[in-house]
Amino acid sequence: MGKLFSFLIPSSTVPLPARQLVYITNILSVICSALTLILFSILYGLFGWLSSFTYTIFVAVVFLLVIPINRVKWNAGRMIFCLTPAWMTLFITIYGKTIESDQSYITYFDSRFILLAATVLPAIVFKLKERVKITFCLASTFICLSFYDPIHNAVGVGYFQRGFSAPSDYYINYITL
Repeated sequence: MGKLFSFLIPSSTVPLPARQLVYITNILSVICSALTLILFSILYGLFGWLSSFTYTIFVAVVFLLVIPINRVKWNAGRMIFCLTPAWMTLFITIYGKTIESDQSYITYFDSRFILLAATVLPAIVFKLKERVKITFCLASTFICLSFYDPIHNAVGVGYFQRGFSAPSDYYINYITL
């Protein structure tokens, strides 16, 4: 079984103190890629092909690319692993809303849960001594969460701009922040 997953083992260029964290990042990259493809399959089964699915598949590929990136630039690979879920989620949700006019209000909520889940990734793949990297990744995700509605409003696809009126949009802002 160990040989089956040997491609996840960090290269010898990775310093010994960081090897376990890079290995964990590689394992999580495979898991996140698989989960992205599973969610894509579920969404495809429910809604058929949506234009944003191309980017969803791209996210799954980026997660897999983290493994070879970690072999060459192990700090860059871990940063990409932490930043991809937040920024690509924000991009995909905005892109999907600008292209697909018949999306439901649920797309304003589900993406925030992915953003919230992304906040734990820096704590898993960085040591506490790597405060700058942790802070950068957490601040980046915080920006995506904090400016979620203003960015959507700025491009004309805000919750209320699209004609939705449930007060739960205000509530989800309080929950996520």
